[in-house]
Amino acid sequence: MRIAGTYAIYNGKEYSLISNFNADGTEEFELVSFESEDVNNGFIKDEKGIYRKRITLEELETAYNFYIWCKYKGYDFQVLAHSEEDDIYDIVHVTLPDQKPIPVEELGFTFKKPGVYMKKVKGEELDSVYKVKSPILGFK
Repeated sequence: MRIAGTYAIYNGKEYSLISNFNADGTEEFELVSFESEDVNNGFIKDEKGIYRKRITLEELETAYNFYIWCKYKGYDFQVLAHSEEDDIYDIVHVTLPDQKPIPVEELGFTFKKPGVYMKKVKGEELDSVYKVKSPILGFK
């Protein structure tokens, strides 16, 4: 299961998207693929066997951030990982100053660092699992 990341649609296909800022303040974009047939679309294989292509924003059909969330005991948490073998989800809560408090300790979460709590939960214990896709870079 894909958990989180930044993605773009280019020529009708979804790719991981990396953006970098140059010294002059301009932003450049790079698509990432693990499929060898993408060399036919101008991708170049790097030393690690990953296929990459630099593109402009105008070449993209859309771009978005993608996350998996779950509802557990009536509260929403982000999913960091999922083991399909034993159906265990690693879920996280990050405390933000302007949000309503969530009783993470009562829910059995473990303190990781200030404001960050994590818990492993069996899939059957979750109320629901859902995807959140948010457009970025001016796309709608």
